[in-house]
Amino acid sequence: MGEQQHTDFEALGVDIADLRGVLDHIIDGVQLIGPDLRYRYANAVADAYARQEVVGRHVLECFPQVEGTEAWDRLLHAFATGEASEIAYQHTYPDESVAWFELRITRVGACAMVHLIDVTKEKRLGRSLLEAQRLGAAGQLAGGMVHDFNNLLTTISTLTELAMTDGSMGAEARTDLERVMSTVRTAAGVTQKMLDYAADRPSEASVAAPLSGHLQRFLPTLEVLLGRRIELLAEVEPDLGPTVLDLGATEQLLMNLVINARDATRGTGQIRIEARATESPRGLRPGDYAEITVTDGGRGMAAGVLERVFEPFFTTKGAQGTGIGLSTCLRVVEDAGGTIRVTSVEGEGTSVTVLLPLRGSGLRRVRPPVVLAARAS
Repeated sequence: MGEQQHTDFEALGVDIADLRGVLDHIIDGVQLIGPDLRYRYANAVADAYARQEVVGRHVLECFPQVEGTEAWDRLLHAFATGEASEIAYQHTYPDESVAWFELRITRVGACAMVHLIDVTKEKRLGRSLLEAQRLGAAGQLAGGMVHDFNNLLTTISTLTELAMTDGSMGAEARTDLERVMSTVRTAAGVTQKMLDYAADRPSEASVAAPLSGHLQRFLPTLEVLLGRRIELLAEVEPDLGPTVLDLGATEQLLMNLVINARDATRGTGQIRIEARATESPRGLRPGDYAEITVTDGGRGMAAGVLERVFEPFFTTKGAQGTGIGLSTCLRVVEDAGGTIRVTSVEGEGTSVTVLLPLRGSGLRRVRPPVVLAARAS
């Protein structure tokens, strides 16, 4: 039968080079592996999936991580018995990005043919649906808990206000209690934002204040969050006006970004906050914007991690992380007409830049930025 097929191809004027051309233009990957477990052929799609040229090289030279997996066992089984098989395979690239494939392994003469079908988009769609279900469940849970949590906040604020009526209280103690009250207000805002996010409701801006002054007042709270082993620097443009976010949302945003930066530095090092006015960033509606950047000198992120930082429930912190911090920040900022951009270099650190529309008429920089705070460790 094989000879008859070969003869038919010759009669049609189709040679091996033509067949290679056809295989190079199909949408799936095709590989031929010899009995010595070296690649004899790979079409262009297969090489693209592999992110390297594989022909002439041993399977384990190209993909050492495959040894001992079900895919490896099925390949050896195909050589031993000639039985075909289909399996799902998850591949992790050196940059930690992940792809999913359906592998169909078939014995063809002395070789094994591997047919690779990329199902990464389908997998991610399925995960997105699961995440949507989890968000819905989180919304129901938050709705049930918010009243109890607000009762606790009310108790804390009432007792704090009562303590502040003590006329004999020193200035330092009063300052600490004022910070407690500020934190309670922020916690109430965070709770409301959680409900807005889970219920897919846009956040409404209410109380606004010039960003430069608000940052200056909020820095001591951020310093408490960071601890004494982290140096906090803030370089903020003077006279930077209010953004479209209210004070509670702005504080929540900064707290999330600073806490992430703190965790990335593993509790020691330096974190820098910069804020300035900028004009009409690409991809956003025309106007004046505040650009707020939080930079850490931590461990940074690989490309595969970076591309997933805004996925709900994705976390690199294990059981200590929730995976909703940055996704919530993105939702709040996009609802306000802004965006968030993240850059990271593995081993060097990460910068998160938030772009938020400024309220009112255009604001231009008239003075250079000044250092508002610099505290040594």
